Amino acid sequence: VPNKNCNLVPTMLYTVVRTFISDVSYGVSDFKPYGKLSERDYTSNHLFNTFTGFVHDYDESFVIDHSKIKRFLDHLNEVWCRSDVKLFVATVKHFASILQRPNKKTQTCLVVLGLEGIGKNIITDIFRDFVIGLMYIAETSKMDKLVGRFNSIVENKILCMLNEASNVSQKNTCENQEVLKDLITNTTNVIECKYMSAKTVSDHCNYICFSNNYYVIKSSTELRRFVFYEASPHRLGDHAYFKALAEDFELHDAGIHLYHYLMSIDVSDFNSQRDFPTTAIKESMKVAAIDSSVQWL
Repeated sequence: VPNKNCNLVPTMLYTVVRTFISDVSYGVSDFKPYGKLSERDYTSNHLFNTFTGFVHDYDESFVIDHSKIKRFLDHLNEVWCRSDVKLFVATVKHFASILQRPNKKTQTCLVVLGLEGIGKNIITDIFRDFVIGLMYIAETSKMDKLVGRFNSIVENKILCMLNEASNVSQKNTCENQEVLKDLITNTTNVIECKYMSAKTVSDHCNYICFSNNYYVIKSSTELRRFVFYEASPHRLGDHAYFKALAEDFELHDAGIHLYHYLMSIDVSDFNSQRDFPTTAIKESMKVAAIDSSVQWL
């Protein structure tokens, strides 16, 4: 530390800590994500926030180049939504809500079904790498990582992706799905790591499932927490197309334009559970859940 003559002299660490204790101590540590830097709480040392922001900072004067994100939005519309305008608009608002209101869960799980190689995951891969940030994303192919005892994978996460999920063929299917339904809406979660005591934390995690298994989520007459997509295979094997889509973000900085585009969308009155249209595959799953004798009658 500097002395009276502004020369640096050695000092004990204890002295430094005691001098700056009010600046480096906090009442509690928690994960409190915010949409814009201006929403961050600077008022006191009460909270040490483990959320440090998304990949990009919001700039009100930023000019969005829509041509840079056209291929991404077209892919979302044509592959995920099969050119269903209402489904596309709701999906865009869903992602915008995650960015603009990360402290408030959407309370909806997107379930994207379709063949391997059609580009189901590229939407969330881009969202992960160029918009949200890898540290706030959890990815797994095992349902037990989410609903089992040791579930630290979802701590301090904003989005969890269950890749190539296969749930109905596993044991404890019904129990797992009931726990998942709770996770989709709960605002707190009990996290347990091996050899450590369990702790209750704030839960801001949203969920997306990908699978080529059309029964990844058990059929039920009550599926309000789930939105189902039957992804189109028309881009299957189109390697040049997928390369160009990836290069939009890897080489041409489309990420910051996508971020500001999503931040510019009005989601003030958007509610995922209420505003998503019902898809044909979801209706068929509801019918399949009805007792067979009732269906026959």
